[in-house]
Amino acid sequence: MYAAVGLISALYHRAMTGEATKVDIGMFDCQLALLENAAIRYFTSGTAPGPLGARHPSITPFEAFATGDGYIIIAAGNDSLFRKLADGLGKPEWKDDPRYVSNPKRAENVETLKTELETILKTAPTEHWMRVLDTAGVPAGPINDIGQAVNYPQAAARNMIVDVEDPITGPMKVIGNPIKISGFPDPTTRDPAPNLDQDRAAILKEIGR
Repeated sequence: MYAAVGLISALYHRAMTGEATKVDIGMFDCQLALLENAAIRYFTSGTAPGPLGARHPSITPFEAFATGDGYIIIAAGNDSLFRKLADGLGKPEWKDDPRYVSNPKRAENVETLKTELETILKTAPTEHWMRVLDTAGVPAGPINDIGQAVNYPQAAARNMIVDVEDPITGPMKVIGNPIKISGFPDPTTRDPAPNLDQDRAAILKEIGR
């Protein structure tokens, strides 16, 4: 990701100034850059954060919760959203509960709140709670397995599942191109991968060998 951004930046600089540049991308550097929130927490507290699973490190409730048939991510990222969540789940008393009145308080009582939330969420399937939370205006989404993800309607709508006619394996489906650029086609099929040495003669001819 960082290499792609660096190359695009260098190409833009060349187009604007005519100057060539060297793009230097280190894997360790990229790993540090991806630490983001965790590194800031270490710098400010002096304590290295441990594993949190799916939970956001500083916002509560913002993690995966068990439902009657799976898991759902609920992202109540501020006090207003938490109040909507409380009303949507039929727990208006949470809005005035001293343990939950602010994000710092909810963070202090994260495990207690999670237990209370899951006690409710486990009484019905994910699909039910998605409708409830959508109506309440609370950001949420199901945790899908691979089958659910590739069969989700948006995957087809975005042409993210394309067909390949492979002469050896026969017809198969693969993931499409996530980069959509106006003026360029987004084919619904993809050529099969070439066999070993299949295009050797053509490549050698193109480079003059």
